[in-house]
Amino acid sequence: MPKKSGRSRAWIYVVIVAGAIAAGLFFFGHYTSTKQSVTAPEKSIAVLPFDNLSRDPDNAYFAEGVRDELLARLSTAADLKVISIRSTEQLKSSLDDLSQIARKFGVANILAGSVQRSSDQVRVNVQLVRGENNAHLWADSFDRKLTDIFVIESDIAKTIAEKLQAKLTGSEERAISAKPTADLEAHQLYLKGRYFWNRRTGENLKKALSYF
Repeated sequence: MPKKSGRSRAWIYVVIVAGAIAAGLFFFGHYTSTKQSVTAPEKSIAVLPFDNLSRDPDNAYFAEGVRDELLARLSTAADLKVISIRSTEQLKSSLDDLSQIARKFGVANILAGSVQRSSDQVRVNVQLVRGENNAHLWADSFDRKLTDIFVIESDIAKTIAEKLQAKLTGSEERAISAKPTADLEAHQLYLKGRYFWNRRTGENLKKALSYF
């Protein structure tokens, strides 16, 4: 008789443990699905690397520089969540599937663009895309003189803030509109320095220092 009682208690323990495991799996699954379904902030944006459409591949530094300066201007807006995607190597999915990129980086919007430079002329193309459905919120092309590059960057940043309904303070508006230098040659040397500095190899760091 004691043996039978012991077996009964053992079965009770098994049932209790199994129930606890099942409950734990249920709550874990519920928590995970809830976490995954949380929507990204409406005023959030990931900025993709800009394509260099110039005939000269050496102008890649300029396309990267324009993108980085635009990113810096957007980041001055406290009402915006801005994510920098440093290179296409971070993107496991195709660039055509912007919704997957948006989910991966936890943003609601994607900014893609390209830069084409020829002598003293520059063209910047940008498109602002809603991540969840790849819908275009805004797209434009800016054809200006190279001396107007800061104006282009400022106009793009202001338009993005407006499209995403981000509130800007007076100081933030001034920061977005800032012209960091009047010396275009110094600006070009700085962008080249940044470009090679970001490569982080011994030889490239030496090049960066010489440009700086």
